[in-house]
Amino acid sequence: LYDPKEGCAMQRGLRFAPRVTVLTALLALCAIYLLFLSLQAKYLFGAFLGALPEGFTYSGYARHGFFELCRVAAVNLAILLAANLVSREQAGENRLLRLCNTALSVLTLLLLATAASKMALYIAVYGLTVKRVLVSVFLLWLAVVFLAVLLRQLRPVPLVRVAVFTGAALFTLLCALPV
Repeated sequence: LYDPKEGCAMQRGLRFAPRVTVLTALLALCAIYLLFLSLQAKYLFGAFLGALPEGFTYSGYARHGFFELCRVAAVNLAILLAANLVSREQAGENRLLRLCNTALSVLTLLLLATAASKMALYIAVYGLTVKRVLVSVFLLWLAVVFLAVLLRQLRPVPLVRVAVFTGAALFTLLCALPV
């Protein structure tokens, strides 16, 4: 049986990292993302202008963007979870931690927008298929998850419930509607 007191004690035991350490790591990561975005701006944001980079096909550009985003989103969720679990101060008590969480989530949403624009460019040229619809729905689900992370910085939001409910609702729509 689950004892809530044991869970709270275990969680307190995980909170070992000083505030400065967690904030430095998150700020360094955000700086690296900003540097990456500035260096890769033409490649990342070209799809917004309908431009295909040299050496890419529409499908390769969209596929490459999608799988890049999946890796980045998974890593960023893990980093956000770890940073908030190990920080001695919870995000509710630490304004700077909330700010770093917000920055990392916004950067992830920006990368999500670039992947969605690549997929939109691909769909505009070749039309919809089942796989393209599935990828688009998954991108929508990731956007909802990261928007919930952003909202959580302002007020309590049950992230797991939002993620699971949204995923179930989108899956149900995929099953019910003729794709």
